[in-house]
Amino acid sequence: MTDTIWYELYDVNYKQVYYYNPDTEDTQWKKPNTIDHLISVVNESRNNNKPNALEIIQDFESKVWRIIEKPKDQIETNIQNETNQEPEPVYEKENEQEQEQEQQEQINEQQEQINEQQEQINEQQEQIIDQQEQTNEQQEQINEQQQLNEQEQINEQQEQFIEQQEQIIEQEQYLEYNTNILKDDIIEGYQQDVPKILQFLYKQMLSFGLTAPGILAIDGESNTVLDRKEQLKVGDLNWNASDITIVNTLFFDWLENNKVQNPIIPDEFYDGCLNSLENEQALLEYIMTLPSPNLKTLAYLIQLIQSFLEEEVVKSTNLGIEELVAFFNTYIFSINKTSQNPELEQFFLETIIFIVDPTQFLI
Repeated sequence: MTDTIWYELYDVNYKQVYYYNPDTEDTQWKKPNTIDHLISVVNESRNNNKPNALEIIQDFESKVWRIIEKPKDQIETNIQNETNQEPEPVYEKENEQEQEQEQQEQINEQQEQINEQQEQINEQQEQIIDQQEQTNEQQEQINEQQQLNEQEQINEQQEQFIEQQEQIIEQEQYLEYNTNILKDDIIEGYQQDVPKILQFLYKQMLSFGLTAPGILAIDGESNTVLDRKEQLKVGDLNWNASDITIVNTLFFDWLENNKVQNPIIPDEFYDGCLNSLENEQALLEYIMTLPSPNLKTLAYLIQLIQSFLEEEVVKSTNLGIEELVAFFNTYIFSINKTSQNPELEQFFLETIIFIVDPTQFLI
């Protein structure tokens, strides 16, 4: 039976012994269980290369006897004498423990890093939760503000709608108040096609006399004036004014509102009236083309102005043609046209006051 020979070599790079069997050419870190002869040889490095280990052994064997013929003790003694070195005791168990300790330390370090990373993750998650809560709060505030804004808009729209409805009602009332000019119903003592309210107020004015003090003075928006306005809007003409200024206020208020809704001279006749001023006959003929209600209302107003030009009235009121024209001119044309050509507009009224005979148009 052939003896089993193992060489114990030392790798200075790994600082660890390893074993080499020249017969089987096996190399291993762990010490073999079955060893007949063990030879310790010190070498400088190991490259995990079998020929490298074999060269070291061959170089060593050239200096010793045949290993298989020498007793183990003598071989080990000769090896020690030849190399003049004592083999450094290496314990595999200690090396394994050191490796385990190093690995355990590495594991501990990795675990500490993992723990630190986990703490950072937890902190980030907490920050994310805080940010989400803040976002939710902001979203709630936005939703509340949006609801509030929407409600405010709805309230504003409702208020605007109510205001528009009130304006529509007022306009309808004014329209009913002023546009009796278009009605052809005949009332005893009233001119057909002339607004009944205008005739009623004119009659009230005459009842005080044109020479009465304050004949053209107005009272403003007193409670009595407001009450009388409401009566006129519903067509109540069965009352008598106690003060001339109340009548004047209602009279000129009607003229002011009328030029907005239904002016005596419609806008489409404005240019024609002013362009016909050079020829009185042409002007008279052009005026006669006005719609019947407008023409008769104009004749009715001219009749009133002509009454103020009577000698006795002028002496009492000190109002001549210029003052009366300036006063009544603003009520002849619509609000869109008035004062576009103030001099021509006054000249137009002054001319027709002298050339128009109201009795030709009034019954």
